[in-house]
Amino acid sequence: NENGFFLMVEGSQIDWAAHANDAIWTVTDFIAWDEAVKTAVQFAQRDKHTIVLAMPDHNTGGMTIGGYNNDYKNRRVEFARDPLLQMKMTSQGVLKMMGNNATIANLKAVVTEYWGIELTDEQVDKIIHYSKNYSGKYSSSPAIPIPLHYALSRVVSEEHTIVGWSTHGHTGGNVPFWVYGLDLPSGLISNSDVGKIAKNVVGGEMLDDCLYIDLDKTHLSWSVNLSDVKNEHAIVEGFKFPLNSDHFFANNVRQKTLPGITVYASITGKLYISSQAIEQVMSLKKHNGCCCEGVTLNK
Repeated sequence: NENGFFLMVEGSQIDWAAHANDAIWTVTDFIAWDEAVKTAVQFAQRDKHTIVLAMPDHNTGGMTIGGYNNDYKNRRVEFARDPLLQMKMTSQGVLKMMGNNATIANLKAVVTEYWGIELTDEQVDKIIHYSKNYSGKYSSSPAIPIPLHYALSRVVSEEHTIVGWSTHGHTGGNVPFWVYGLDLPSGLISNSDVGKIAKNVVGGEMLDDCLYIDLDKTHLSWSVNLSDVKNEHAIVEGFKFPLNSDHFFANNVRQKTLPGITVYASITGKLYISSQAIEQVMSLKKHNGCCCEGVTLNK
C-alpha cells in the first residue's frame, strides 16, 4: 500500500496464562509473542520506513522469580528452568487429559505424565479446596470462583517451582515499552504518554476526525451513567453506548460493530465516539421519524 499500513498483533494468551498463574503457559506464549516482534523488527529493518511499538497494557498475576522453600545460598538457575522444561502443556491441557475420570488418582497421574511432578495428598487437597478458600482474596473478578486449572497452577508454582505470584488479577507494576525506528527518551514514562506516542505515529488527525470525536463539539445530547460498575454506559440521543465497547443499542437491540470504542474521560468529563457511530445515530433517528437536522459536527 503506497499510503503505508497499520498492523496490530496481540499476544492475548499471555494475559490469560498469567490470570491462571500458569508459569509454562505464560513463558511459552511470551516467547511466541517475542518471535512475532522479531519478525516485525526484521521487516522494519529492511523497509526502513516502519516503526515498531511493543508493549503490554498492564501486568497480570505479579509473576516473579524468588521461591518459597529454597534458601538463597543453594539456589541455582536450574531451580527456575528445570521444572518448566518438564511441562508439556498448559494447566488447562493437563486437566483435559483427565477426560471423564475426575478422580484424585487420575489427577496425580496426568500431572506426573504431562508436568513431571508428583503431587502429594496434601497438595491435591489444597488444589481441590483452593477455589473455596481463596476466591475472595485472589479472584480476578468479584464473586467469581477461581477455576480448577488456576488452583493447579498456583499450588504447583508454590510447591514445585521458584515462580511466585501475587494475584489472579491485574497488577499496578511498571511494564516495559520497546520501540524500533523512533527516537524516544529513556526512563519512566506515564502510561497516558504511550497513547500520545502511538497517536503521533499513526496520525492524530485520523483519530480525532474519525474514531474519537469529542461530543461536546457536536449538537448531540448525551449523558453518562457510572452507578453500576458492570453496566457503565452513555446515553447519546436516546441510544445506549456501553463504555469501552465497540457497539451500541437501539430499542435494546445491539447494532453492528463500530470502529473504535466509546470512551468517557472522567477527569475532563468528555465523551468520545466514532464518526460512524454518529452517522448511525442520525440515520436511526431519521428512520424512526425523529428530526435530527442540526445534529452535525460543530468544529
